[in-house]
Amino acid sequence: MKNTYYILIGIFLLFFIGFAYSQYRASSISKTMPAVGDGEYYVQISKIDTGNKTADFKHITYFSGMGAFNSAKYEIQCDKEDIIECVPSLKHGYYIRPSNPESGFSMKLDGAQILLSGKKSASSSLQDLDSEIKLPQYESAFKINVKDNKVISIEEITRYNNSEGFNLPKGYALDSYEVEKETEMPCQIDADCETPGEYLARSNCPYTSICEQNRCIIICPGHN
Repeated sequence: MKNTYYILIGIFLLFFIGFAYSQYRASSISKTMPAVGDGEYYVQISKIDTGNKTADFKHITYFSGMGAFNSAKYEIQCDKEDIIECVPSLKHGYYIRPSNPESGFSMKLDGAQILLSGKKSASSSLQDLDSEIKLPQYESAFKINVKDNKVISIEEITRYNNSEGFNLPKGYALDSYEVEKETEMPCQIDADCETPGEYLARSNCPYTSICEQNRCIIICPGHN
């Protein structure tokens, strides 16, 4: 009887060890096997390993302008009168739809060109990208290009602005804009920039200010 007990314990331990090892192997393989083919993808970045120079991505569909409002109103159940109260990113002119079912992958970033919203004239570091996705109250989105099982470029297509007063009119977005005036006012993020009253009073465009290359510029957002 005692021998049977020990045999059962041994079988259980072997099963547990085998299961744990298979899970470890599956996790390891998922990090190295090709996850997506060559091409362009819209993604969110859930995690960056700066030591191993890898990132975990999630597939998304990205909408801006009127497409963002129309899609959010159709897809999101919202008890509020204003859909913006349920989808805060609409204040910035965009809406992100996660893939359903959720789909993700991990890939190498070693050597990838990284273009962040406020510094698109020069490539940023992996550490800068890691800091960007960790900014508070920010739902970021990126467009990436994959070739030979490696990310070769990452472009941030959303902008960070944690100012409570920032709100673009319906149909406007910051993924395209015309520069109205360049200033010498220093900045780190868009919220550091204040739009002069003379521009706010104009009726031809909802002028706003953003941070570009650490200097504030006054822009007319794109409409679509």
